[in-house]
Amino acid sequence: MITGVVSEADYVGAYTLHRRSVAVAINWVLGTIAAAGLLLAIFGVKPWGLFLFLGGVGGLIGEAVQAHLYVPKQARKFYSQFKGIDAPITYRWNAEKLSVHSDRGNGERNWRDLLKVKEDDRLLLLYTTDALFEVVPKGWFQTPAQLSEFQSYARGRTSGC
Repeated sequence: MITGVVSEADYVGAYTLHRRSVAVAINWVLGTIAAAGLLLAIFGVKPWGLFLFLGGVGGLIGEAVQAHLYVPKQARKFYSQFKGIDAPITYRWNAEKLSVHSDRGNGERNWRDLLKVKEDDRLLLLYTTDALFEVVPKGWFQTPAQLSEFQSYARGRTSGC
Protein backbone atom coordinates (compact mmCIF):
# COMPACT_ATOMS: atom_id res chain seq x y z
CA MET A 1 0.00 0.00 0.00
CA ILE A 2 1.17 3.52 -0.81
CA THR A 3 -0.38 6.90 -0.12
CA GLY A 4 0.51 10.35 -1.39
CA VAL A 5 -0.60 13.57 -3.01
CA VAL A 6 0.19 14.35 -6.64
CA SER A 7 2.13 17.62 -6.58
CA GLU A 8 2.20 20.25 -9.30
CA ALA A 9 5.78 19.20 -10.10
CA ASP A 10 4.61 15.57 -10.46
CA TYR A 11 1.82 16.66 -12.79
CA VAL A 12 4.15 18.76 -14.97
CA GLY A 13 6.64 15.87 -15.02
CA ALA A 14 3.88 13.49 -16.09
CA TYR A 15 2.94 15.63 -19.08
CA THR A 16 6.59 15.94 -20.05
CA LEU A 17 7.07 12.16 -19.79
CA HIS A 18 3.83 11.55 -21.69
CA ARG A 19 5.08 13.47 -24.75
CA ARG A 20 8.75 12.46 -24.52
CA SER A 21 8.70 9.85 -27.31
CA VAL A 22 7.02 12.32 -29.68
CA ALA A 23 9.52 15.03 -28.76
CA VAL A 24 12.45 12.68 -29.42
CA ALA A 25 11.04 11.73 -32.83
CA ILE A 26 10.34 15.35 -33.78
CA ASN A 27 13.83 16.44 -32.72
CA TRP A 28 15.42 13.59 -34.68
CA VAL A 29 13.50 14.45 -37.86
CA LEU A 30 14.16 18.19 -37.54
CA GLY A 31 17.85 17.58 -36.77
CA THR A 32 18.11 15.39 -39.86
CA ILE A 33 16.45 18.08 -42.00
CA ALA A 34 18.83 20.73 -40.64
CA ALA A 35 21.88 18.50 -41.23
CA ALA A 36 20.75 17.67 -44.77
CA GLY A 37 20.21 21.34 -45.46
CA LEU A 38 23.66 22.20 -44.15
CA LEU A 39 25.24 19.54 -46.37
CA LEU A 40 23.31 20.79 -49.40
CA ALA A 41 24.35 24.39 -48.66
CA ILE A 42 28.01 23.40 -48.31
CA PHE A 43 28.23 21.01 -51.25
CA GLY A 44 26.03 22.47 -53.90
CA VAL A 45 22.42 23.57 -53.88
CA LYS A 46 22.72 26.64 -51.67
CA PRO A 47 19.15 28.04 -51.80
CA TRP A 48 17.51 24.69 -50.99
CA GLY A 49 20.19 23.85 -48.49
CA LEU A 50 19.72 27.12 -46.67
CA PHE A 51 15.94 26.70 -46.78
CA LEU A 52 16.13 23.19 -45.25
CA PHE A 53 18.75 24.18 -42.69
CA LEU A 54 16.80 27.19 -41.44
CA GLY A 55 13.55 25.22 -41.45
CA GLY A 56 15.12 22.45 -39.37
CA VAL A 57 16.70 24.88 -36.92
CA GLY A 58 13.46 26.85 -36.65
CA GLY A 59 11.57 23.65 -35.95
CA LEU A 60 14.06 22.66 -33.25
CA ILE A 61 13.63 26.06 -31.63
CA GLY A 62 9.85 25.68 -31.83
CA GLU A 63 10.01 22.23 -30.22
CA ALA A 64 12.25 23.57 -27.44
CA VAL A 65 9.71 26.33 -26.73
CA GLN A 66 6.91 23.75 -26.76
CA ALA A 67 8.74 21.36 -24.43
CA HIS A 68 10.18 23.84 -21.95
CA LEU A 69 7.63 26.66 -21.88
CA TYR A 70 4.24 25.76 -23.36
CA VAL A 71 3.72 22.20 -22.05
CA PRO A 72 4.78 23.01 -18.46
CA LYS A 73 2.58 26.13 -18.49
CA GLN A 74 -0.41 24.14 -19.74
CA ALA A 75 0.20 21.35 -17.21
CA ARG A 76 0.31 23.89 -14.36
CA LYS A 77 -2.94 25.39 -15.65
CA PHE A 78 -4.61 21.95 -15.80
CA TYR A 79 -3.33 21.15 -12.31
CA SER A 80 -4.89 24.35 -10.93
CA GLN A 81 -8.21 23.49 -12.62
CA PHE A 82 -8.27 19.90 -11.29
CA LYS A 83 -10.61 19.94 -8.29
CA GLY A 84 -9.50 17.60 -5.51
CA ILE A 85 -6.10 16.76 -6.95
CA ASP A 86 -4.61 17.79 -3.62
CA ALA A 87 -6.47 14.98 -1.82
CA PRO A 88 -4.37 11.99 -0.71
CA ILE A 89 -4.56 8.94 -2.96
CA THR A 90 -4.03 5.39 -1.67
CA TYR A 91 -3.04 2.52 -3.95
CA ARG A 92 -3.36 -1.12 -2.93
CA TRP A 93 -2.50 -4.03 -5.19
CA ASN A 94 -2.10 -7.74 -5.52
CA ALA A 95 -1.14 -9.96 -8.44
CA GLU A 96 -4.49 -9.44 -10.17
CA LYS A 97 -5.78 -5.97 -9.34
CA LEU A 98 -4.86 -2.38 -8.57
CA SER A 99 -7.20 -0.53 -6.19
CA VAL A 100 -7.32 3.24 -5.75
CA HIS A 101 -8.97 5.18 -2.94
CA SER A 102 -9.29 8.93 -2.33
CA ASP A 103 -11.84 11.39 -1.04
CA ARG A 104 -12.99 11.75 -4.67
CA GLY A 105 -13.89 8.08 -4.99
CA ASN A 106 -12.70 4.51 -5.24
CA GLY A 107 -11.78 2.33 -8.15
CA GLU A 108 -10.38 -1.02 -9.03
CA ARG A 109 -8.83 -2.25 -12.23
CA ASN A 110 -7.22 -5.45 -13.37
CA TRP A 111 -3.55 -5.09 -14.21
CA ARG A 112 -4.27 -6.63 -17.61
CA ASP A 113 -6.56 -3.68 -18.41
CA LEU A 114 -3.55 -1.35 -18.56
CA LEU A 115 -2.52 -0.51 -22.10
CA LYS A 116 1.06 0.50 -21.31
CA VAL A 117 3.38 1.89 -18.66
CA LYS A 118 5.88 4.73 -19.04
CA GLU A 119 8.40 5.72 -16.43
CA ASP A 120 11.37 7.90 -15.67
CA ASP A 121 13.44 8.29 -12.52
CA ARG A 122 10.57 10.01 -10.62
CA LEU A 123 7.25 8.82 -12.05
CA LEU A 124 5.24 5.89 -13.34
CA LEU A 125 2.41 6.56 -15.80
CA LEU A 126 -0.24 3.84 -15.99
CA TYR A 127 -2.13 4.13 -19.28
CA THR A 128 -5.70 2.95 -19.76
CA THR A 129 -5.79 4.49 -23.26
CA ASP A 130 -3.14 6.12 -25.45
CA ALA A 131 -3.92 9.51 -23.89
CA LEU A 132 -5.38 8.74 -20.43
CA PHE A 133 -2.99 7.87 -17.62
CA GLU A 134 -2.63 7.80 -13.86
CA VAL A 135 0.40 9.42 -12.24
CA VAL A 136 2.18 7.37 -9.57
CA PRO A 137 5.24 9.11 -8.08
CA LYS A 138 8.02 6.66 -7.23
CA GLY A 139 8.70 8.62 -4.04
CA TRP A 140 5.49 7.24 -2.56
CA PHE A 141 6.95 3.73 -2.35
CA GLN A 142 8.41 2.86 1.05
CA THR A 143 11.07 0.43 -0.19
CA PRO A 144 12.76 -0.45 -3.47
CA ALA A 145 11.23 -3.93 -3.20
CA GLN A 146 7.73 -2.45 -2.99
CA LEU A 147 8.39 -0.35 -6.10
CA SER A 148 9.83 -3.35 -7.92
CA GLU A 149 6.77 -5.46 -7.12
CA PHE A 150 4.43 -2.73 -8.37
CA GLN A 151 6.47 -2.29 -11.57
CA SER A 152 6.52 -6.03 -12.27
CA TYR A 153 2.74 -6.28 -11.93
CA ALA A 154 2.20 -3.20 -14.11
CA ARG A 155 4.69 -4.22 -16.81
CA GLY A 156 3.78 -7.89 -16.79
CA ARG A 157 0.10 -7.32 -17.34
CA THR A 158 0.08 -4.64 -20.01
CA SER A 159 -0.47 -5.19 -23.68
CA GLY A 160 2.57 -3.07 -24.56
CA CYS A 161 5.21 -1.19 -22.56
